[in-house]
Amino acid sequence: MTDNKISHQFQTFTEVIIPKTFDRKSSAQKKIRKENRKGADIPGDEYRVRLNSTKHEYINAVYVNGYENPYKFIVTQTPMPNTVEDFISMIYQEKCACIVDLDDGNLNDKSVGHYLPQDRKVSIGHFQVACKNVETLEHYIIRDLTISRTGLHLSGELHLKHYQYNGWSQSEKVPPRVEQFLQFVKNVENEAKGQGEERTIVVHCLTGAERSCLFCAVSIISEKCFFEKEISVLNTICQLRSRRKTAFTDLEQFRFCYQAVNTISETSGKKQYYNMSQLL
Repeated sequence: MTDNKISHQFQTFTEVIIPKTFDRKSSAQKKIRKENRKGADIPGDEYRVRLNSTKHEYINAVYVNGYENPYKFIVTQTPMPNTVEDFISMIYQEKCACIVDLDDGNLNDKSVGHYLPQDRKVSIGHFQVACKNVETLEHYIIRDLTISRTGLHLSGELHLKHYQYNGWSQSEKVPPRVEQFLQFVKNVENEAKGQGEERTIVVHCLTGAERSCLFCAVSIISEKCFFEKEISVLNTICQLRSRRKTAFTDLEQFRFCYQAVNTISETSGKKQYYNMSQLL
């Protein structure tokens, strides 16, 4: 795929009308909800996550299928101050394996609600979030989190990893280096697979679509490249677009997926990207 072909394919892609799987009245009602950030993607009803342990069931989050497993990802907007408890409740309810934070680490946005403990623990509504360990790597930070439900006996604790990707400024449409982002995606996947039963990975960004869906696309593409030895980048992106209609509205993100395929094809033979002993 030359750059001209990719640009032409993207132009065709932007002209395609994605079938709507939800009624317009329901969508219009969700747009004005106080749980939606301005400019965030509004989810349809078919794949939307529903809460069962808070005062209301709505949260701006959708399930996204992975290559092998349905509902491998939950793609959601970064919580707002008034939705932090809903966000933590969803993670606890779904027994998620990892949280992937794709916002700029230097982001100063008043619409962002904070759920990470500044010290060791923080109380968020009916939940308590504790951080037991922090590992700072070159391009991302890993935290060991424990979420527990307060006021309930024998409610159990949820242990999971929090991955915060650094170096992707809010002004950039895509991460600066494909190789680094590929390795980050694979490290997250290995963590989820290494927990025995593969649990859901929560991926969040400000809009709940653009950065999060790029992460999911790279994950799906990389696994398809390895297991099938062939890939339709366009089909993968269209599948994600059917869940999040504001995903991949920029040519750079579209091109980034092809660059990922090219990088995988160059490195997979040297086993620089895949470590199959951790996947099988």
